[in-house]
Amino acid sequence: MKFAVTSGVIVTLLFATSALNAQEQRGERLYLNCKLTKTWDEKTKEISPTSGVQGLIVTIATDGNLRIASDKISAPYIGTSTEVSLYAAAEYKLDSTGTTVRDWIEISRLTGEYKNGFSINAAAGLVHFGECSPSTRKF
Repeated sequence: MKFAVTSGVIVTLLFATSALNAQEQRGERLYLNCKLTKTWDEKTKEISPTSGVQGLIVTIATDGNLRIASDKISAPYIGTSTEVSLYAAAEYKLDSTGTTVRDWIEISRLTGEYKNGFSINAAAGLVHFGECSPSTRKF
């Protein structure tokens, strides 16, 4: 069997290959809605029901480093990605008093399980649990 290759096919193939290479260089972008279901209080050692949603935009570079933008805090989360999980942390000042907040997120890429913990001035804090699902931008 013989195939005739025209210049139009070659141009289309080159364009598709270039687009794929550009995507690989940019990495991956995920839009997630993470629904909270319960909270662990590290100080009291108690779990309580919780509700709420955190919207996340996860940008993963080809080297596995990632950046997460949240609709809840303005500081970016910086971390790493593997085939099975995402982990990132953010640290920021809460106010002019110097209160430091350390916030972290861990998400299973296989199950969508979500953990988000934070502490204030290195004291025992809270860990929220829930599940993330893919989302799209609203506008």
